[in-house]
Amino acid sequence: PVTQTIISRVLAKEPQARYQSAAALTGDLRRVTTGVSPANRNGVPGWIWLIGFLGLAVLAFIFFDSGNDAGTEPAAAIVPIELVATDTPTPTNEARSSNTIVNPPVPTATVTSTPAPAAQPVAGDTRIVDRAGLAVEQVLVPAGRFRMGTDGGKEEEKPIHEVSIDTFWIDKTEVTNAQFEAFVQTMNLATTAERDGYGHVYTTDSWRPLDGADWQHPQGPGSAADPDHPVVLVTWEEASGFCAWAGGRLPTEAEWEYAARGPESLPFPWGLERDNSLFNSCDVNCPYDWRDTTADDGFRYTAPVGSYSGGASWVGALDMVGNVWEWVNDWYDENTYSEELRVNPTGPESGTLRVIRGVAWVHGPGIHYSANRGRAFPNQAYNGFGFRCAGDELETIADQPTTVVTPPPVTAEGARLLEEFNYSGNGSLNDAYRINAPGNDLTLSLAPSAVGGQALAMIYTINNTPPSDYVGVEADRAPMDWRGFNQVCVWVQNDGFNGHMVFQFREMSATTWKAAVRLGGISSETICIPLNTDTFENFSDTSDTTMDLQAIDNYAIYLGDGGIDSGTFLVDNLHLSP
Repeated sequence: PVTQTIISRVLAKEPQARYQSAAALTGDLRRVTTGVSPANRNGVPGWIWLIGFLGLAVLAFIFFDSGNDAGTEPAAAIVPIELVATDTPTPTNEARSSNTIVNPPVPTATVTSTPAPAAQPVAGDTRIVDRAGLAVEQVLVPAGRFRMGTDGGKEEEKPIHEVSIDTFWIDKTEVTNAQFEAFVQTMNLATTAERDGYGHVYTTDSWRPLDGADWQHPQGPGSAADPDHPVVLVTWEEASGFCAWAGGRLPTEAEWEYAARGPESLPFPWGLERDNSLFNSCDVNCPYDWRDTTADDGFRYTAPVGSYSGGASWVGALDMVGNVWEWVNDWYDENTYSEELRVNPTGPESGTLRVIRGVAWVHGPGIHYSANRGRAFPNQAYNGFGFRCAGDELETIADQPTTVVTPPPVTAEGARLLEEFNYSGNGSLNDAYRINAPGNDLTLSLAPSAVGGQALAMIYTINNTPPSDYVGVEADRAPMDWRGFNQVCVWVQNDGFNGHMVFQFREMSATTWKAAVRLGGISSETICIPLNTDTFENFSDTSDTTMDLQAIDNYAIYLGDGGIDSGTFLVDNLHLSP
C-alpha cells in the first residue's frame, strides 16, 4: 500500500533511498490524507496517521544523521519541519513561528521562534502633515520600478524605459485654495498674476491673458476661488516656494508618473480601461465647443479635490489625471527619455520650460492618460495649472548636538516667519537650497533645534585661506513683501567658528544687499540685523542706494573670513521683526 511505501522510504538504510527533504515527505503525506478515505484506514482518522508518520520521520532523521562517521564531526544543521494538516492558509501580517530540530553534537529537539520582521513601507500608508494649522494627508509611495512613457502617445513620451524610484511621500490630492491662502497670508505674498494684474485663462482656442484673473479669481473678475478646489493661476516658482514653505518639494516627473501608474505601469491610475466618470474633464458641463456630451462629471470648471475616489491610483493618490495640470520639478526636454535604466531621474539641468503632468479640465477626456506630458513657462500663471507636493522619509544627521542653551524668545509680536526648516528629509532640504563653497566642502542636513523642531545644519570644511574661505547656501523664493519690518533675525548655534556670518537678500530688480555679523563669542542666540543701508551694502552691479523691500525673491547665508576650519553651524527661525 501507499502508506507502507512511505514508511519504507523513511526507514531506508541507504541515504539516497530516503526522502531527500522534509518537504518531499510532507507532500506524500498530504496526498495520502486527502486521497484515502478514513474507512480505508480501519476507522483511524487521517490526522492520527499524519502525526504518526511525522514522528517516524523525526526519529528516522535523528537516527541516521547521528550515525555519521565518528571520526568527523558533522556540521550542525537546522532542518525545518513544517506541520501541514490542512491546505496552506492565506498569509497574514503576523510573525510566523519556525519549529526546528537541531542535531549534532547531541541530538536534541529545540523549538525556536523567529522574531517579527521590522515593518516595511506599504503602498498607501498615510501620514498627516500640518500646513499652518491645516491637516493635509500624504500617501506613501514605496520604492520600486516601473516602465515610464508610452508608445501610443506623443513622440516626447517615447520610448518606454525602465525607471527605479526610491521611497517618497506625495500629497493625496492637489493643493487647495485654502492651503495656498494660508501660505500667502503667512508670507504676505502677492502672486505674479496679482502683481501683473492678469493671468492666462483658457478661451475658445488657447490660453490668453485676462485682466483681473488670479488665484482668487480663477475665471477673471466676478469669479471666486472655492476653498476645497485646487489652487490655479500660480507659477512654477510659486508652487515650488509653497512646497518648500510646507516642508516638502515638488515631485520629479518620474516620481509623479510612478505614483500615478505603479509597478504595473497602468495606463490610467485606476487600471487598464478608460472611464470618463473617474476624472474631471471637458464634458457636457464644459463651456467649450469640443466638450464631450456623452460624459457628465458634474463640474463646469475645476472640481473639489478628491471628488473621484474611484479614480485613485495604486497608492491612493487622487486626481492624478484630470482637474488640473500639475507642475513638477523637472525642466522640459522633448528628448529626455532613453531606453536605459534610470535611477531617480531628475530631468535636464536647465531649460526654458517646466514639465506639467495630469491634464486639466479644459481638455476633452480623450487625452487624459497617466503618461501624458505637457510643458509651460515657469514664470507664467494659468487657470488650468495647479500642483501637489512631495516629501522624503525623515532623515537626520548623526552626532548632532542635542543639548544647547535655552535662547531668548525667537520672535516678537508682529514678526513674520520666513523659514523654520520644517523639511521632511534631506532630499527636500537640498532641493530647496543651493550650495556655494568653491574649493571647500559643505553638506546640508537637519538637526534638533533648541527653539523647537528642526534646524538647518551646515556641516562645513573650509580648506582655503582668505578670500576663498567661505561656504554658504542660497534659496530662491516666491516674491515676498518685506515692507513694514525693521530687522531680519535668525537663531544660530555656533560650534566655535570665529569668522563672519553673512546674510544677503535680492530684490526682484536684481539688486543684492549683504551684511556681515562677527560670530566670535557667539554660541547660541538669535541675531537680528537692521534692514537699512547703514547695515546692508549694495552687493551688485546696480547703482541703487535705497532698498526696495516690496518683492524679495532670494536670500543667502554664508560663513566666511575665518580661515581653515571645520564644524557644524545650525540655523533656525529666520524671520522679520518690526
